[in-house]
Amino acid sequence: MAARSAEHDGALLGPRIFAAGSLFTAPGGHPVGTILRNKAVRVGDLAIEVGDPAEARQRLRQQVEQHGIDLVKLIYSSIPGDGPRLRRDVLDALVDEAHRLGRRVFAHVSTSEEAAECVEAGVDGLEHMVLDDGPVLDRVLTAAHERGVIWTPTLSLFDRMAHDLDPAYIDDLQPDGFVSQTVLRSARAWATQQSTAAPDAQAPPWERTVELAGRAHRAGVRLSLGTDAGMIAVFHGLAVHRELELLVRAGLTPIEALAAATTAAAAKVGVDERLGTVQVGKEADLLILRENPIDDIRNTRTIDMVIKRGTPFDPAELRVE
Repeated sequence: MAARSAEHDGALLGPRIFAAGSLFTAPGGHPVGTILRNKAVRVGDLAIEVGDPAEARQRLRQQVEQHGIDLVKLIYSSIPGDGPRLRRDVLDALVDEAHRLGRRVFAHVSTSEEAAECVEAGVDGLEHMVLDDGPVLDRVLTAAHERGVIWTPTLSLFDRMAHDLDPAYIDDLQPDGFVSQTVLRSARAWATQQSTAAPDAQAPPWERTVELAGRAHRAGVRLSLGTDAGMIAVFHGLAVHRELELLVRAGLTPIEALAAATTAAAAKVGVDERLGTVQVGKEADLLILRENPIDDIRNTRTIDMVIKRGTPFDPAELRVE
C-alpha cells in the first residue's frame, strides 16, 4: 500500500499500482500455512485469516476504510492439497461485501471444483490456471464465459515451475539490466539448491496449463495477462513478455495476447474507461516498439520509448544496474 501511494504521488518511478492489500484466507490457509509456515511475524501484512462470515465482512470493511484497497483477493484453495480452505459461507460473504463496497473480487483457485464454486459465488475473476480436466472444467468454462468472469492463468509461474530443475532457466530469460543484482543472486542461489529428481519420479504436468488456458480461450473465457511476479525467477516486467509468448503458444493470436495485457487487464481492475486502449480522451500509457508484435509476439521486447501518464521515458534510463 505504501508503494501504491508513492507511485501515485510520483515519488516512486514504476508502473501503475492497483492494490488488493492483505488477501483473505482461512485460518492456517495458504499462504499462512505454506509460505509463512504459520509464523506470526508480519502475517497480517500479507493475509487476513477469517473463520466466519461476520468477521470476514468486518475485516473487509476495515481494509476499504483504512487503506482504500482497489480490489479484493481471496484464497479459495486447499494448497498443498489438504490445507485449510475458506468456508463456502465465508466466500459468499466476502464476495457480497466486496460488491456492496464497490470493489471487484478475485479468487485464487487450484482445482476445477474450487473455480466452479467461486464462479457460482459471483467472483469477478479467477487467478491461476487449474490442472485437472473433465466435465467440471467444462462447466466452469461455460459459466465463466456466460458471467463475464475474467481468468488470469499466470502461465509464467507454471513455466518456471516446469523448469525448477533447469539451472539455465534464469539466464535464458536474459535478466541482466532488468532485475536487480540482489534479486538475481538470490534466485540463482535458489536454483543451484534444487535437488535432482529421482530417475523414476513423475514430473508435475505444469506445462499442461498452457494447453488448458488455450481451452479456456476457445470456450470464450476472457483471459487477462498476469504473472505472479515476485515468486522466485518470475521477474517483474520480464515475466510479462514471457506471459505474452505463452499465451500465443496456448493458441491466442498476437493481437489477442496483447488485448489480454491491455484491454482485458484494464477491465479486470475496473479502469477500462480511462486505460487499456489508445483513444482520444484516455490517459497516455504507451510502449513504442521498433518491431511489430503482430508479426512476432517477442517483438514486445523491442521497446523504443515508454510513456506513462503522457510523460516519455528512454528505456535505457530505466535499466537496473
